[in-house]
Amino acid sequence: MLRKLVEYSLIIAGLVCLTIFASSVFRYRLFQAQAVGRTFRSATNPPIDDAKRVPSVIGQVIVKRIGLSVAMVEGDDEQSLAIAAGHMPGTAMVGKRGNIVIAGHRDTAFWPLRHIRAGDLIDIKTATTSTYRVTTTEIIDPSETGALADTPDSMLTLVTCYPFRHVGPAPERFIVRASLVK
Repeated sequence: MLRKLVEYSLIIAGLVCLTIFASSVFRYRLFQAQAVGRTFRSATNPPIDDAKRVPSVIGQVIVKRIGLSVAMVEGDDEQSLAIAAGHMPGTAMVGKRGNIVIAGHRDTAFWPLRHIRAGDLIDIKTATTSTYRVTTTEIIDPSETGALADTPDSMLTLVTCYPFRHVGPAPERFIVRASLVK
């Protein structure tokens, strides 16, 4: 009897976890579908829809070779990353000199990054489009913050958790570094 109770409890707990995950993926996909074709506003002071507290789309991250096309919002908080890739506050703005850092969840926005490699082109589409070429990828400890530091040149850094197929909080970070092409 006790064994059956434990089995049913585990099944229910699994279903609850699956429902929560499915809900977050649904919310992410719905936002992404609504973001397609939007005109991008300035990232300097992006508006927030106060009624829903939903960040406005400021751009799009595109890597054609791996099929990545994701809306980008300002902010790296949980609410922002739940629906899009997020420009990390305090880092260079898109189109400006310095290190532009964009974060995204490995199981939604940045899932395709598992296939990225040196030489791939990344388009950051805002009011204009800037193209970057991937120079390196690396796996680092979350405590290593050097990849987020400002640079004198125009650089792009994409950050996500690693490993991609890890269940639960990931122990490492996957970093993509790219240099401005045009």
